[in-house]
Amino acid sequence: MAFRIKYQKLFEVELRQNYCLNSGAAEFASLSEDEQQAMLATYRKTYSWLDDFALVATPETRRLMAGLGMLCKTTSTGFFVATEVEETAPETFTPKRGLDAPLRLRFALRLKAPAFMNYTNLSLSGHARKIYYFSNRPTEANRSRQQGNRRVFPFLSLEPPAFRNGTAYKAGDLVRRRNNVGAITLALRDGTHARPPSDTTGSLDWRRLVGQGYVNRNDRISLYRSVFNFTFAPETVRTASFTLIDPEDTSFFYGIDAEDQPFFSENPADLAVFSAAPGASLPQVQVDFRARTPGRYRLEVDGLDTGNTPYTQTEEVYLDSELSTQKVFGLVEIFHRAGNQLGDYRLLDNADRLRQPFYLLQFLNRYTFWRYRFATAPEHAPNPTDFAEVDALEYVTRASFPLTKSFIELDDDEGNPLPNPSARLIRPEGDGRVYSEVYLLHN
Repeated sequence: MAFRIKYQKLFEVELRQNYCLNSGAAEFASLSEDEQQAMLATYRKTYSWLDDFALVATPETRRLMAGLGMLCKTTSTGFFVATEVEETAPETFTPKRGLDAPLRLRFALRLKAPAFMNYTNLSLSGHARKIYYFSNRPTEANRSRQQGNRRVFPFLSLEPPAFRNGTAYKAGDLVRRRNNVGAITLALRDGTHARPPSDTTGSLDWRRLVGQGYVNRNDRISLYRSVFNFTFAPETVRTASFTLIDPEDTSFFYGIDAEDQPFFSENPADLAVFSAAPGASLPQVQVDFRARTPGRYRLEVDGLDTGNTPYTQTEEVYLDSELSTQKVFGLVEIFHRAGNQLGDYRLLDNADRLRQPFYLLQFLNRYTFWRYRFATAPEHAPNPTDFAEVDALEYVTRASFPLTKSFIELDDDEGNPLPNPSARLIRPEGDGRVYSEVYLLHN
């Protein structure tokens, strides 16, 4: 009798890229259910996410999966982890080796296609020591509701921050209405804008989106080695103490012990602060966080400047000495916890049966203003309804349009369609907008 091991999916992650899923200018989420399913069927046949990314399970994750009878497999649009199971009832499965203890599986994403950053609505700058962090934890306890501390199933991204008056936004930033998870608005240009209106038609600053769960700036955090030099934002800091807050909202205080050595304690009274010599300031402090488990934390730095004014600096960080030496775009962390701690994101139900959650990483495509440059004055100018004339050789769309694999019809004044721009030619400019460029000899 042949021996057979039975596997079932423990969870699956699918990457959805609106650049491939939009229907012309129509956002994927705005399509009917039948249209969405048709687009997804084509997407799963034609898209290969491994053209854009490499997936690498961390060494400890590979060891954990081997010990628990798990396998990681890629699909055309993502990956899944399967586990050895026992069938306790028809189509009902439990892990054969059990998942009695908390579990964390970590998967690094390495970007292979630089053009991905052009056509995807992600920051165009400030990538040094930054990664995108995705997780199946429903909340991040050390973040506020205003900042955006929740995830909405099935998405692995945090919700965007609520709009805040006086904030300098960058083109591509996403904001939400306060206490309204579903109403997401896209900033079209850099600036300190007024609150997004309910109807953004004609707005030069904002565009209301239909979908939710999009990867956004709240998912981007700093990646550090466990030992690193912390540089203070102002150059006048005189004293400083450090606090690491883990995802369970437990605080660990870092300072100087009685022997004048750096030390962690759960009681700040045990520690002295880092101090500069009299009359001097602290340009940076080397911190040693090796006593803490690699993972996500909120780092809070408090102290006084040389004028005895209180100083505070906070940062979302991921500590991992091994990952920090690699070119990592993002990290997916999947947790297992007993009971209902993870809500809809949990891997097992209360009877330890597989729930097989299907998680999503949803990437919004980039919106740009389309600029058409002509070598000679065109015989038929672009349609003035859609375009503003800069001069006889240059026309720019009045509204922003999404970069997409499908075609968006914009016409000249005779009704002839103009070509769409390539995703490879984008240009942020001094007016705070991002432009796509099309060069034409004539039309």
